[in-house]
Amino acid sequence: MLAPIHAAVPEPASATVRPCPQLRGRAFNLSWGRLDQLVAGTPAETRNEGSADILPFNDDEFSTPKHYRGKGLHKADAQDLARVARAHERMPSIEYVRVARSERYVPPQLSEDDAFEPGSLSGWLMVFDREGELVCAVRAQVESSESVNVNAPMRSRTRTEPGK
Repeated sequence: MLAPIHAAVPEPASATVRPCPQLRGRAFNLSWGRLDQLVAGTPAETRNEGSADILPFNDDEFSTPKHYRGKGLHKADAQDLARVARAHERMPSIEYVRVARSERYVPPQLSEDDAFEPGSLSGWLMVFDREGELVCAVRAQVESSESVNVNAPMRSRTRTEPGK
């Protein structure tokens, strides 16, 4: 089911806005990185480190079969198998796949002197039907807040006796 969608996802530079109709039906949410990993086998290490892959966007039930792939039944625990089964059961009722693809990512920065620089991400949210037909596409822009509260961890303190 995901191969035609993977093939149809445009590069961010060539994507165009297509208004979204009222969608009625169940959908999976996948980041481009997760979709690429599931279909093309792109290693997770290369897509996550410093990338703009929107991991929290991924559908939990659907994304977990990647942990099972290649383990073999003897290495899969009961939780792995249960998640694969739930994802498989959901497949017939899924009508759409929503894909989030980042175009530009600036991670937030916290310097050693606790100065904070907010981060931002821009890209696309695209919706495909099961056959890989693009239903709609919208530009997305998110930014972190201008400030954060940072609480330093409690450091262990050693007591010294007076005069020592």
